[in-house]
Amino acid sequence: MERLDGNPGWLTYFGVEALRRGANPGTVEMVVEKSRGLRREELERFLKGREVARKRYLLILRKLAEGESRWGEIKGCPESKEGRTLPDRILANLLENLADGLILKGEERCSLPDPVLARTARSL
Repeated sequence: MERLDGNPGWLTYFGVEALRRGANPGTVEMVVEKSRGLRREELERFLKGREVARKRYLLILRKLAEGESRWGEIKGCPESKEGRTLPDRILANLLENLADGLILKGEERCSLPDPVLARTARSL
C-alpha cells in the first residue's frame, strides 16, 4: 500500500480492483503499473511541444525524485550535463512550468510530492 502513498484516487481504484480480483500482491502491482502508465502519459503530454527543453525538464524531475532540493542543487543538474551555466531566468521558467501541476515550488526548495511520478521520472 505504501507504493500508492496513500493517494485517495489510487487507493479507491485499488479497492475496486481488490473487490474484483482479490486483495493480493498481483492486484497491488497492477494498480501501481496502471498509475505509472497514467503518470507517464501525463508527463509526455506536458513535454509535448517542449522538445528543446525536454532534457532539462527530465533532469530536474530526476533530481527532485531523489528528494526535496534547493535551487542551486537543481540548477547544477542541467549545468553539469550541458557543461555550461544555465541562466537563472531559464531555470525559473522551467520550475514555474513544472509547478503548474507536477512539482511543489517553495521559497527555497522544490519537491516532487507524488511518489508515482518520482518513480516514473527516474525511469525516463
